[in-house]
Amino acid sequence: MANATELARRFKLEPGWVAEVLRMTLLAPDIVQAIVDGHQPRHLNLHAVRGQQTEVPVDWQEQRVLFRFAEKGMGISA
Repeated sequence: MANATELARRFKLEPGWVAEVLRMTLLAPDIVQAIVDGHQPRHLNLHAVRGQQTEVPVDWQEQRVLFRFAEKGMGISA
């Protein structure tokens, strides 16, 4: 598929929802693993990621700062 709109059309999904879900594929692997393991910061959930008004940064360290992931000894390093 060329873009999120084309993907949404193909599977009869809402284009905005597809774009939001695709945005989550950019998360740093350690953030994804922590979420899968249930060890993410309390505020970091699907709504926090989907609710961003701006794009999720491609840079993983910027993601950690944006989502306050590295606070309070989360044990995550760059």
